[in-house]
Amino acid sequence: MTEHGAAPVVSVVLTTYNQGKWLAQAIESVLAQTLVEWELLVVDNGSTDDTPAVCARYAHDARIHVRRSAENQHHTVVSNAAIQACRGEYVAFLYGDDYYLPDKLQTQVDALRLSAPRVCGVYCSTFILDEATGQLELHRCGSLRGPNLFPVMFAEGQPFMPLAPLVRRESLLRYPFYEELFMEGEGVFNRLAWEYEWDFVDAALGVMRSHGENMGKAIDWNLRRVRRANELMGADPRFPEPYRPLLGAQNAKLYAMHGWQVMRRERRYGTGRGWLLEAIRFDPRIVRRPRVLLGLGMSLLPRLAADSVNAIMDRVYGAPPKAPREPLP
Repeated sequence: MTEHGAAPVVSVVLTTYNQGKWLAQAIESVLAQTLVEWELLVVDNGSTDDTPAVCARYAHDARIHVRRSAENQHHTVVSNAAIQACRGEYVAFLYGDDYYLPDKLQTQVDALRLSAPRVCGVYCSTFILDEATGQLELHRCGSLRGPNLFPVMFAEGQPFMPLAPLVRRESLLRYPFYEELFMEGEGVFNRLAWEYEWDFVDAALGVMRSHGENMGKAIDWNLRRVRRANELMGADPRFPEPYRPLLGAQNAKLYAMHGWQVMRRERRYGTGRGWLLEAIRFDPRIVRRPRVLLGLGMSLLPRLAADSVNAIMDRVYGAPPKAPREPLP
């Protein structure tokens, strides 16, 4: 246990909004850590459920600090404010519907302490918990380490889930979340790779809960968010010029993926066709992808025929999860 008033090694930033039914498990998972030199900043982003009552149960623990917003603000804004208030050398992220396994912080602190100063953070594998079935599925992290990782992280996808990394606080102060965005997701971790290195531990140290309220499943909102994040990245004066061609290629992938999803998950064929054509505008080569070709063909069919094709794919590949109601502006 740290001495009274001593700075913790790790600051855990736990952001939550109307996740009271899961929040206690998230907080208890920090209390159960084998590393004890931590502080927990619970950021209640304007919840209207029983979140305040859950937080009140832990008021006796001086290591737990609750920061409550009167209304639901941009996640990026409250996260940056929490990072500014952190006292730990390292910052870990947690969300009200997820939880850590007991060795997460200690394992990652040990790895980061052994790493070079240019390493900004250490990530790990996670489990995905299907809330509907109770099934746990291992989501293995990537194996990226070292310098110049941005092209791979940006073009091929994030090698880790949002709660996976432990990051040096000083690097997050240098590269904060873009506050124009309601939520940035993995973009901030990509930007850290402009200047810093990443490392990983080959262990599953956290659990992310998959359920119908996950914001990342809201198709239109997610498309707008990531597209704007790419625009902000391209306008950032620190953006490395040799990587600029990646922006168009990544926007093409973004529109192609969401065009396919909106047809498969919501049967919105006109919208999907428009997004696939936008993908081709960004990168004509993407038309060679089977899903782009199939999606364009499906969008030209009469509605009943397109629905029949979708039904066949549901039987062969399994029905995709339904998109939630758009949760955010």
